[in-house]
Amino acid sequence: MSRIHDFRLEGPAIRAERISGLLLHDLLHLIVEGSQRALRFRLEGRSTARGTPPAWLKTASIFDVLQEKDGKAIHLDAPPLLETMPERFKQRDLFADLDPTKSALDLFEDGLEDALNGEAESDRYDEGLVDTFSAFSALLEEGVERLEIVNGRTLPVALDGLDRIAQLRRQTPLPQAVRVVGKIDAIRHSDRMFTLVLEGGLTLRGLAEAVDAKKLASMWGKAALVTGRAVFRPSGTVLRVEAEMMSEANERDAAIWSTLPKPAMAPLDLRKLHVPQGPRSGINAIWGQWPGDESYEEFLAALEELS
Repeated sequence: MSRIHDFRLEGPAIRAERISGLLLHDLLHLIVEGSQRALRFRLEGRSTARGTPPAWLKTASIFDVLQEKDGKAIHLDAPPLLETMPERFKQRDLFADLDPTKSALDLFEDGLEDALNGEAESDRYDEGLVDTFSAFSALLEEGVERLEIVNGRTLPVALDGLDRIAQLRRQTPLPQAVRVVGKIDAIRHSDRMFTLVLEGGLTLRGLAEAVDAKKLASMWGKAALVTGRAVFRPSGTVLRVEAEMMSEANERDAAIWSTLPKPAMAPLDLRKLHVPQGPRSGINAIWGQWPGDESYEEFLAALEELS
């Protein structure tokens, strides 16, 4: 992909050779946050975490804003990861699924593309990135009618795509406590990431920050009982497992916990509870039905009869 990313904007907030300072601030903040979260997600398995973000995240997700000439586009030059963090790619096998010729901004756009299309099973975003994608809605309230991101592909950021992103947020199950048994197939000691192979060959990505480093290393190649928290995709499948404890699994553990964790409860979509009222439904079905001329004694007698 090209290093140059064009953010093309149309609307009353975009004038010839001028753009609102507040709008520019909000857009650049969104891009910076999104690029950093996308890079962290691809390297560490999650886009956000408690505590201070690692120092390398800022330098690895840099981009330059080029001088604007046409008044309707912001041009960003984003260097590839191989230039911004070469030391992390000395051992290519550690990041076999990550193309180092891409930039952090490319990774952000990859996840945004899937979210705009409503891809509920995507591996290119998580809940933190969806929160950032949702912030594009605020830009459309600041005088932007249309936004396109062009970089070898065109991503139209419009109301229909943002509605799909909002739906992804609504349908994503909440994280829940789980136990799962599988073989510890790979461990990345730099950030405690591991791969868990379940019975049948299914694999789960895991994080083991809470597990002692020696304990984690001793589990390599063994069947492990992992206790922790599952984070789900909008589709309901497991995106990652955040391990709190690990131990060698016995036959009883394997018999009970070798299946893929599933969300215990589906998210409640409040919009489905909103039922339109017609002339014969809701309050209209009972309004005006009370006769109004019964005595208190007659009313109590009727209640007693009903009970």
